[in-house]
Amino acid sequence: MVFAVDWAGVAQQVVAGLSSGGIYAILAVAFVLIYRATGVVNFAQGELAMFSTFVAWTLTQHGFGYWPAFVVTVLASFAGGIALERVVIRPVEKASVLTIAIVTIGLFFIVNGAAFWIWSPEVKSMPNAFSTRPIRIAGVAFSISDLGIIGVSLLAVLVLWLFFRFTKLGLAMRAAALNPESSRLTGIRVSWTIALGWGLATALGAVAGLMAAPRSAASTRTSCSRSSSTPSRARCSGDRQRARRGDREPRARRLPEPARHLCLVGRHRPAPGCCAGRDPRRLTRQAGRTARDDRGEARMSRVLRVATGVVIAAAAVALVLVLPHWLSDAKAAELARAGCFFIAIIGLNLVTGYTGQISLGQGALMAVGAYTTAILTADHGFRDLWTIPLAGLVAMAAGFALGLPARRLSGLYLALATFAFAVAMPALLKRFSGLTGGSQGINLFDQALNRSTGALGNVHVLGWTLATNDFLFYLTWGIGLVLAGAAWLLVRGRIGRAFRAVRDSEVAAASAGINTGFYKTLAFGISGFYAGVGGSLFVLVSNWFVSPSTFGFDKSLLLVVGAVVGGLGSLAGMALGALFIQFVPELGGKPLERPRSPVSLLRRSDRAGDDPAPRRPWRPAPEVD
Repeated sequence: MVFAVDWAGVAQQVVAGLSSGGIYAILAVAFVLIYRATGVVNFAQGELAMFSTFVAWTLTQHGFGYWPAFVVTVLASFAGGIALERVVIRPVEKASVLTIAIVTIGLFFIVNGAAFWIWSPEVKSMPNAFSTRPIRIAGVAFSISDLGIIGVSLLAVLVLWLFFRFTKLGLAMRAAALNPESSRLTGIRVSWTIALGWGLATALGAVAGLMAAPRSAASTRTSCSRSSSTPSRARCSGDRQRARRGDREPRARRLPEPARHLCLVGRHRPAPGCCAGRDPRRLTRQAGRTARDDRGEARMSRVLRVATGVVIAAAAVALVLVLPHWLSDAKAAELARAGCFFIAIIGLNLVTGYTGQISLGQGALMAVGAYTTAILTADHGFRDLWTIPLAGLVAMAAGFALGLPARRLSGLYLALATFAFAVAMPALLKRFSGLTGGSQGINLFDQALNRSTGALGNVHVLGWTLATNDFLFYLTWGIGLVLAGAAWLLVRGRIGRAFRAVRDSEVAAASAGINTGFYKTLAFGISGFYAGVGGSLFVLVSNWFVSPSTFGFDKSLLLVVGAVVGGLGSLAGMALGALFIQFVPELGGKPLERPRSPVSLLRRSDRAGDDPAPRRPWRPAPEVD
């Protein structure tokens, strides 16, 4: 058998691939510039490029040609990058890796929301940078646009190489990145060289966005968010960093003055100064009374804490029981969705807040739980409620697998590994379309209506008749309170003490005999269970429908934001974080409430309607592409 090869088609595909790859290369260079200078991975790089692209589009609408708008936008982006570094990044430059990552994630959402408010969600079209007609080389037709983008990419890399190799400012920036302290001693203003690095990176992002925008439509709905996957593509180098809550070591409790001079083996060593010569038995009695007083105070403090916790738990249960009577049906549905976030954020807090491991893949673990429920209900005859614990167990296994890199990685590198999992999850779900339904997702209304609790109307529980949304509210927040109580007991036991020891200092924990690798993996597994339960419930509160676009990588970032708002290392504020990520995006016109397949400047997003989610008058509209 003879295979014919279309060499002309191969050459065209190679050029088109180099064109797209050149845009990614420019974004990767931008990431590396910031990382090598500051040790920061800028998760907002794609959104900054998107914002710059819309600035250029605005200029073209006011009479500017493409290339004049290009020059003005790149210069404005350079100035904006310097301003961002001075105002946003510089105040936290000495903070932990986790803190800086959270700051850039927050910048991601702020820039995206600002673009939504300014330009609305409609898709915009940019003028072409190059001619659209083909050009023939050796009898093969190539796109002038592709060749032009390749040329601009090569030119950008060449200019950067010349700048860092031969200019005094470029050499100063390299020196400041390699050894800031020595550079300061030689008179280099390190802080300003770092700011210039941010300016160059933002300008390069603008170049990438402006090259890609004419090839496809741009949208404020995470228009360049696909480029946020570039941190996992760019190969960063540097020292391993650890995400810790702080650099302070726990301070030992100071004993009373007389007690510090008591001998340990039955003999008394007199205290110096005025304490010398006193009756040893008197000093012993004083020390005993002091120790008893300390034990009594500690016992009272423990009782007070337990009583306070019981009162707070009782108040939370009472609030959950009576709140639906004061809410409309729509608000009950929204709060049920917040309950799903509450459960997932508790799990994230266990791994990040208590164990100190940066996880940006919690949304992907929610997807595992959600699809477990959908597949078991639609294809295997399970009722949806029966699948909730099974979804938690399957996601727990996925969490253990995700935690395996934590045995060797930490800080920034672990964050990138988990972020890659979140970015890859929608593509994986689409890849196995025979099991997951592909881009269309799974619609339980069509495939398992009788096994979907509440889909046909009111729900009867123990002689009570509840509206569907009220039932879902009680279900999500009831399970959430139970799991919150389990987490509270966990963190106050032996496992919780091991988690905190790993968070505060892995070296000290290992010296104390704690298996740090095991406990880090265990934290990811427990976090996966919570995420799986939250994802399973999320299917129910989303009209019994799930699709890959429901769990884009921005879902993971939203959960991180919720955990930070609620307070890392604290369980009491997780409900506040869940309410924040549920309702605050609505105040901004819902730019991120419905995460879709990332609308990239490199490829058009799926059109609305690809996911035929059902709509019912008494339920909020589901998330669609």
